Amino acid sequence: TDFYDCSFLESDDSFSVCSDEVFFWTHLSSDSSYKLNRGVFNRLSSTEVMTCIACTGSVVVTGSISGRIWVWEGRVCSKLLEAFNSGPITRLHARRESNDDVPNLCASTHDGVIYLFNRKLELQSRFCLHSRPSEKDRMIDSIFLDKSGKILMGQNSNLYTMTYCDEQSLTCVMHGHLDVTGFAVNPLENEQVISVGKNGTLKLWDAITHSVLRESHIDASLSCVAFKPSGDQIAIGLATTESRPNLAK
Repeated sequence: TDFYDCSFLESDDSFSVCSDEVFFWTHLSSDSSYKLNRGVFNRLSSTEVMTCIACTGSVVVTGSISGRIWVWEGRVCSKLLEAFNSGPITRLHARRESNDDVPNLCASTHDGVIYLFNRKLELQSRFCLHSRPSEKDRMIDSIFLDKSGKILMGQNSNLYTMTYCDEQSLTCVMHGHLDVTGFAVNPLENEQVISVGKNGTLKLWDAITHSVLRESHIDASLSCVAFKPSGDQIAIGLATTESRPNLAK
């Protein structure tokens, strides 16, 4: 089974992964192993591929290739949000802490559209990052929502930042990281952003000056990156040619 995305849940003792199914892993306190449980769709039966996953509070949400968002309580799918007419969901990002003043969940799509939801998972707003003729250029391949409501988006080798309530604030932070596949924000120093690409390059950026602070290369195609909560280490995911579902279908 190919896994397309994963997310820790309420604690580091449990996490979930998605593919053509959704799996929940729980750490057993008696030893170092994890117990695997399959997600249950219940009446909301589905055979479609789940492309991305995020956790907000005790609720898990998954995005699918049909452009729908599925809501999970425990390991049971309890709700299905409406289908969006802007292609498959490519990425989800949820803030762990709830705040009524800013969105709590953001979803990006293959056609370059971003949806913002409040903590009740009600749709707040929708906007399009860019209108481009090429499907490849429109697809948003990474997204991040910080506690102040600032959104970071990776699209077509560029990284953009925008305040969720002001589309005119759109600014290009990073330009020219070939085939960028993911990025992460340092949890302790929010002005530091690290990006990874298909060509095996890692770049540490200063989001204020838009300059590269450090650059490294790994002899492999890279698919994702995440900071440790302490901000002093990173985890990197390696890709294969089939590590993401074909969203163009």
